[in-house]
Amino acid sequence: MLSLHRKLSFMAISLLVTSLACSLIQRVIVIDVEPEKTVVPKNIVNQPVATSNNPTPRTLLDCSVTQGLSKDPWVKFDDEFYWFLNIIEQDAKGRMWLATDGHGLLMYDGKEWHNWQPENRKDMSYEALRTMAVSETRVYAGAYGSSDGGNLLVYDIENDKWQTISPGEDAIRNNVIGGVAIRQTGEVYAMTKDGLDILDNGTWKYSSNPLNSDHILYSVEDALFDNEGNYWVAANNGIWKFDGKDWISYRSENGELPSNAVNALAIDEDGRIWAATISGLAVFSNGKWFAFSPSEFPWYQGWLDNVRIDSQNRVWVISRDVLSVYNGTEAILFTPDSIGEDLWNTATGFDQVGCVWVGMSLGLTIFQGKVDLSPGKYEFLK
Repeated sequence: MLSLHRKLSFMAISLLVTSLACSLIQRVIVIDVEPEKTVVPKNIVNQPVATSNNPTPRTLLDCSVTQGLSKDPWVKFDDEFYWFLNIIEQDAKGRMWLATDGHGLLMYDGKEWHNWQPENRKDMSYEALRTMAVSETRVYAGAYGSSDGGNLLVYDIENDKWQTISPGEDAIRNNVIGGVAIRQTGEVYAMTKDGLDILDNGTWKYSSNPLNSDHILYSVEDALFDNEGNYWVAANNGIWKFDGKDWISYRSENGELPSNAVNALAIDEDGRIWAATISGLAVFSNGKWFAFSPSEFPWYQGWLDNVRIDSQNRVWVISRDVLSVYNGTEAILFTPDSIGEDLWNTATGFDQVGCVWVGMSLGLTIFQGKVDLSPGKYEFLK
């Protein structure tokens, strides 16, 4: 996922190129559509929801990263060290990994912070990271494409070693454009300008490119695997699913998505796929896509930057103006002005005890309050 300041700079170019490329992209998608045609989503969620705004939590969680710093619900980390966060992920050991746009890779191990970037690690080739996946032993990160970027960076956690995989023979075919994800069986998937490249036990395998080889560099925003091992890709021309053989597309023209420009994906504990688009939130459940009613869910309308699912199966969605958490019947809305900020950033994550890590325009803030919402249930999505 692109950070907000970089995403805004590419937005105008993205929209222009997407419009010009629409007729070409139409030839490679599975479902043929008419270009420039917008259809209202077929399935709309009108479920009543009770909301509260910027509530003061009754209980504070025992977050190690904020211990001794503040008793306020929100704790800010605004030193330059924490600027330009793109992605926040927790690994199986509870370590928090933060990919940045210019400060390399950050990690909090439960006691102290660590940072890797080329100026302090000569074996690390690039400091601007736009996509990342974390296993128990390795971090895989895709760098921004440029004369010295666009590579896949691999960090061996146990041995503290970096490896750069540059495009070439028996490697990734071209610059990484996003979508780095680790399959349940261990394969590492990455979208490049030439298609889907798969690292399988040290050997590279290749699949076709549904996005068109001439599509813009920053076309893939996010990716994940569902419970059946299908690879889902969020792009700026729809959502794509790869089942190991064929690509299937989901698009707004078919009444499936609020917009073809998709910024983030998340999967809940029941296997539903949630999608944050530039025109609202969508969810794939029981073989159908659902969008959310503007009247019942006004905070889900417009440009949404990220969607995440916490350990209680609650859905967190972030835009520049609102950070929301929803459990199927209730929602809590947090606005950045409540903590003295102008806007939220895209990066969002959760640590082992449930503290919420959120990117600011410049820095990191952590919500150490206990969220007073029951676990998420969404049986109405049928």
